[in-house]
Amino acid sequence: MSKAIKDNIIRTKLHRPPVSDDLLLRTSLIEELEKNRFKPLTLVVAPAGYGKSLIISEWIEDQKLVNAWISLDGEINNLPIFLEYLCAALITIFPPKKQEFCSMTKAAVLPSLNILTTTLLNEIDDLENKFVLVLDDYQFIKDDQIHEFINAILKYPPKNMHLVIISRRDPPLKLSTFRAYNRISEIRMKQLAFSKNEIHLLFQKSFDQALSDKTAQLLFERTEGWIVALRLAILSVKNVEEADNLLANFGGDNFKISEFILTEILAKESEEIQNLLIISALFDRFCVELLDEVLPDLLNNDHAIKNGQEFIDGLLKTNLFVIPLDAERKWFRYHHFFQELLQREFKKRKCINNIDRFHFLVCQWFEKNLLILEAVKYAAIVKDYELAADILERQKNYLYNLDDSKNLEHLLSYIPPEIVEQRLPLILAKILTISSKFDLVGMEPYLDKCETLIGDPPREDEHYGEWCYHKGFMTSYIQEDQTAVIKYFTKAIELLPREPMGMIRAEAELQIEVSRHMTGQGTKALNNINNRLSQYYPKQGILWERLMFGLSLIHLLDGRLSYAYREALVLNEYTKKNDLLYVETWSSSILGVVALHKLELNKSEEFFKRVVKLQYLAFDRVAVDCIAGLAITYHFQREFEKSLETLKILFDYASSTNNPEHLHLLNAFEARLNLLSGKNSEALNWLRTFEMPVQISSMIYFFTNPVVTACRVSLALGSKDEIKKTVEQLEELHTGTKKLNYKCQSIDIRILLALGYEKSGRKEKALATLRKVIKTTALNDWIRPYVEVGPIIISLLSELQLIEPLADELNHVQAIKKAYLAINEEVEPEDSVLETNAGKKEGDLPLASNPVSHREHEIIALVSKGFRNKEIAADLYISENTVKKHLYNIYQKFEINNRTSLVDIFKKLEISKES
Repeated sequence: MSKAIKDNIIRTKLHRPPVSDDLLLRTSLIEELEKNRFKPLTLVVAPAGYGKSLIISEWIEDQKLVNAWISLDGEINNLPIFLEYLCAALITIFPPKKQEFCSMTKAAVLPSLNILTTTLLNEIDDLENKFVLVLDDYQFIKDDQIHEFINAILKYPPKNMHLVIISRRDPPLKLSTFRAYNRISEIRMKQLAFSKNEIHLLFQKSFDQALSDKTAQLLFERTEGWIVALRLAILSVKNVEEADNLLANFGGDNFKISEFILTEILAKESEEIQNLLIISALFDRFCVELLDEVLPDLLNNDHAIKNGQEFIDGLLKTNLFVIPLDAERKWFRYHHFFQELLQREFKKRKCINNIDRFHFLVCQWFEKNLLILEAVKYAAIVKDYELAADILERQKNYLYNLDDSKNLEHLLSYIPPEIVEQRLPLILAKILTISSKFDLVGMEPYLDKCETLIGDPPREDEHYGEWCYHKGFMTSYIQEDQTAVIKYFTKAIELLPREPMGMIRAEAELQIEVSRHMTGQGTKALNNINNRLSQYYPKQGILWERLMFGLSLIHLLDGRLSYAYREALVLNEYTKKNDLLYVETWSSSILGVVALHKLELNKSEEFFKRVVKLQYLAFDRVAVDCIAGLAITYHFQREFEKSLETLKILFDYASSTNNPEHLHLLNAFEARLNLLSGKNSEALNWLRTFEMPVQISSMIYFFTNPVVTACRVSLALGSKDEIKKTVEQLEELHTGTKKLNYKCQSIDIRILLALGYEKSGRKEKALATLRKVIKTTALNDWIRPYVEVGPIIISLLSELQLIEPLADELNHVQAIKKAYLAINEEVEPEDSVLETNAGKKEGDLPLASNPVSHREHEIIALVSKGFRNKEIAADLYISENTVKKHLYNIYQKFEINNRTSLVDIFKKLEISKES
């Protein structure tokens, strides 16, 4: 969970209503609530004014319960917003140990409800203390997804959480199921209503006088114990004697009684105070500063009340249904029912001479104090959509820099689409929300609409600069020629101001340097970034973060693993310190990729696991690649069960994104994992159905590239003709990656090419290719690409050592062989074995008196195909121990101690068999 509540959360909605001294402590209800706390759910349902929220607040205070409170409203009637508030509420009581759930709530596209609820339940279950979670005013929730979420939470409720739902009506949850399993406690109107005795006690506490039994009985009969009517009655009289006079005209339904008493209360106040009461009820919350903004237009100069503080002090003194929303007593609201009564009164009278000016002043104050949500919402409520659009246009750059596209999308929803599509700045804001979901298809029509509004020739201003940024972003993913991309980003940087549009400008500066690298200007790109970074002190801010990521990415693309790791580690430590989870996913992904290429498996596991925890906050292709990287890491660690579990995580993630491309990537990666695991038939079945055009630009990702996976499977399992075609495709891929300066991918491709040349009988070409690539990888400790391809490449390296001394690369070659042996858990022969084979040359065929058995030949053949012991055992229906014994005997016969030598033996056996 995040360490701080986000800026778009109205914190006062997270505060429990305070319990005032003049309230009547309702001991029997508190005992009832406490008695049923072992049940997962308490449902409090009654019409407005029955003290639902207050009794729960009393119970929490009386029992000193740890609690999180959310006051719901129409604003929160939306699953993403609801989840953000839920996360923020939980943070108020428990310092977060994990961050999965909150990272999910910030994602541009939410994961499935199943994943959300599973993650939250597991995190709550890990908490040490018991707590109460209160969802107040649940009647405002109409979003079926929220109801589904609550049902799912209550299906397997955590033992340390008690949920309280307060509502004016039964929520559409599975209440009958909860009742059947005794999982619910219910408090309803009959229990909440004051008894005649409680009415006596209430008036005694308020006036220090006792009501007559007759008056108490009349009040009970007329109000039926309705608390708000009783409190209104107390406010409308000065003593118990006046109560009899009040009761003479007291009757009708609840609203008629309330309106009658409200009229009595207002009649005692001056016209100015009446207007202030009614007008302040238009706000969901108010404070002194907000009232001071509008008071000059509402009060006469000679009136006793001169400012908002005096007005609020008066409300508190008379206890006129006003509720403090924070400990500092800065924000207040009316009791909802009292607010509704005052709002009904507003419609009856003309309290404000210039209503348009009043609305403008309110919105202006909200905007000035950067309460953008409340400013836009208020303008939309009074149906001044043009004003709402004006506010959003002025503040969109501020919102951009919060890097919160989901909140921006929510604000845009208050403005009718026909108004949005007439305003260039708002269309550009819409494009940003779409691009955050990486919906390139969805961006295109809005970019076209912008182009029409911009005109030809375009007016060179920040709006055109912003359009150039979005156009460059989209083009960078659909075109391999980066020249046009650089042109768009150059114009964007030229036109975008440095401060107001910091986030978009920073993204443009990052993208242009990566594009420069891809067009052969890598040195220039690195120099540009380093020059810009040298201007930063202290090292912080959006641009610094993007440039540091760009620096590490370009080093990685160019194959410089150590440099990439160094820069990414600096950024990673900074993001952790400053709770920048989205940027942390980028830095962690680079650190994980580098570590896996170097086969530093503990490190790759650490960094990939971090991205997996934040997977729904990460850019989707980064998340897919890192989950795949973790599965490969576990495989190399011989944690095969964990590797399969991670594959399941990848499947769940790919399914939750509703992106068909991700399912293609998943299937391709599963084939890659099957090949590594010796499940050749499954890998081959995938290859037979695979069809996908080569997209060089997509090869910026490392572990989920279907085309490269197809080449791997074909080289390992294909026919001679298929291998020939694969070599041709790899040569095409090598040309493409070289053109875009993807040296990191070129390394994998050239090693696969060496394998392809060897398998198609072109050994000299294979060795020459391997010789070139080993010179490149030796400088940066690349190991994983060699180890993954398997024993044939390791054997080729041995042959290369015989041809050339490889003096400068010797340590690197030895490190590759050592890593290969370690991962495959090779059996080392005992000294006695070497002694009995004295006089034989390593790799000689066995004597006729000690020939290779049929079973041993089968095992040697499977080893040459890259099978591990576990896969050999499964294929031959024997135990893994039996496989090890056979290998031990084979090593004895040939005086060898590793699989690489065994591949050479297999070749000799095949030649011998043909002879």
